Amino acid sequence: MNRWLPFCLGNKTISAQLMRAENQPSGFDYLRLSLAISVIAVHNISICYGMQIHLEMWGGPLHPILKFIVPCFFAMSGFLVAGSLERNTVPAFLTLRFQRIVPGLSVETLISALLLRALLTSLSLTDYFSHEEFWRYMASIVGWVHIYLPGVFENRSPPNYVNGSIWTIPLNWNAMLQWQLWE
Repeated sequence: MNRWLPFCLGNKTISAQLMRAENQPSGFDYLRLSLAISVIAVHNISICYGMQIHLEMWGGPLHPILKFIVPCFFAMSGFLVAGSLERNTVPAFLTLRFQRIVPGLSVETLISALLLRALLTSLSLTDYFSHEEFWRYMASIVGWVHIYLPGVFENRSPPNYVNGSIWTIPLNWNAMLQWQLWE
């Protein structure tokens, strides 16, 4: 028995363990889900409590942990997506990616724009549904991301975007800079 193998695997190899799990070890899925929830929670702080609390949190003792969450999520997702590409042909892989992303994104966008946000807008429903920003937001279904809905959160200090925890990963630093300009 090799004394360097962790958890007393004995003569079992990592490759043998992966074959036993049919190349889909569930522990990675649980870790990815935990990291995804952590990413959403961290991004929701600025949305729920404002940019001041968000900036204080990033300057506090949790800073190293918070800075570690998003890269870990991207790395874990990259490993799992690369494994999916390795197990499938390119057309099958693209079909699987489409099936995984588009339905959830479509439902989220439609619920946000049609149900929840229509109840929260300061505009009349006729003005809301005829506003060009509403139709731009619907383009999020196909990946053309728009983060504003007409009349929604308009009296809130920045950020006044919709679904910030989904859309703001690339926009977060810009929003923080804009917020600081408002002060």
